Amino acid sequence: NGKLFKGKGVGLCLRDIGPGEANIEVGLNGEGKVYILTTVTDTGAGAYTILRQVVAETLGANIENVEVISGNTDSFATDIALGGSRVTYLAGQAAASAALQLRRRITESAATRWRCAAEGIRIAGAVILGPRGNQLSLTDFAAKSAAEGISWKERGHFANRERKGTLSFFAQTAEVEIDPETGRLTLLKITAFNDVGTIINPLHHQGQVEGGVVQGLGFALVENLPDEHGKIVTANLGEYKIPAVGDIPRLDTVNIYDPEGLGPFHSKPIGENTGTP
Repeated sequence: NGKLFKGKGVGLCLRDIGPGEANIEVGLNGEGKVYILTTVTDTGAGAYTILRQVVAETLGANIENVEVISGNTDSFATDIALGGSRVTYLAGQAAASAALQLRRRITESAATRWRCAAEGIRIAGAVILGPRGNQLSLTDFAAKSAAEGISWKERGHFANRERKGTLSFFAQTAEVEIDPETGRLTLLKITAFNDVGTIINPLHHQGQVEGGVVQGLGFALVENLPDEHGKIVTANLGEYKIPAVGDIPRLDTVNIYDPEGLGPFHSKPIGENTGTP
């Protein structure tokens, strides 16, 4: 008779942060540019942007003045592997630690030069500012330091070797429509509720929410890896169905703020969580 059935569903989940340890070097090169040396790889989720933001905010520098250098196995004895929603948590904390040490060294050096207290000195963009109107560009500071044989680099280390019950909570609701004659299911709307701390980069954060929801949608409704006698028969991506634009419904996002996040600036993980409910 053409009647469609409608229904609503809800999914709940909680996730801990994956353990590991991270090492980051933050320094000032001879041209006054801030660099981050890391072996963390950016797989497209914005890890390098987040690390640049964390370092720039901690130092007081302009993010345009911060670059990322990709290290290798000679750079550090150990480092994290990507996964477990832990890159911002572990690498971000290591980056913040290194940047804080570097800021202290620079301000103490400027305080000695200007014969004043280091507490009254700050880095603002590309300039070091003193309490009595003193100022010195990072470019000139780096050049003078190089002439004196002084290098400016600090290493930050952060480790979490066991799961500590640092949980984040998530929920999703879905509204669906089903044709009982054909079995065709149409998603009408999904609402994602996220337990968040400080959102360091709102655009990247929302991208993680939407990407996780669509990936979860694919897992639940369209993706499949059939096998025959232990051999996968889906030979290529042309035969492996993933959600297309027409499969994606309206998505509403509700972020619920919790100030107790354990990441840098009290942030919380988001990467893998939204695909779970």
